[in-house]
Amino acid sequence: MAGLRFAYAGAANTITATTTETALQIVAATNTRVRVERLSITGQSATTSHVPVLWELILQTSAGTSAAGTLTKLDEDATETLQSTARDAITAEPTDGGVILWSKLISPLSTYDLVFPPMRERYVTGGSRLGLRCKTPADTNTWLVSGQFEE
Repeated sequence: MAGLRFAYAGAANTITATTTETALQIVAATNTRVRVERLSITGQSATTSHVPVLWELILQTSAGTSAAGTLTKLDEDATETLQSTARDAITAEPTDGGVILWSKLISPLSTYDLVFPPMRERYVTGGSRLGLRCKTPADTNTWLVSGQFEE
């Protein structure tokens, strides 16, 4: 790890009822590990009757159908080029790798910050894909996802 920190701040993402949808996928470059430092999930619902949604941090084995997300270096003086990429605006789900690293029910009326303390961070191995997805049980909700990483 070279200590090149970067962030992802996506646009609002509307996820329809009774679907499973990946909101963000981080793709580690070949031979480059990515450390997940922090993820933030913010529900933007104004309807108090909406039920909590299951969010999962999972390994994925394909890109599905998606667009390139924007990653921003946090140290603007760093001259290195980011090797990692992000995928968002996913319209066909990536293939599930069968490994759930974290899961949590989150209210669409709240914000949840997932911060990994030192020595307990999650890593994406070189050439692998990490997805943050939700399983919406009953209601259509809008979510905002962001994160901080290091390669």
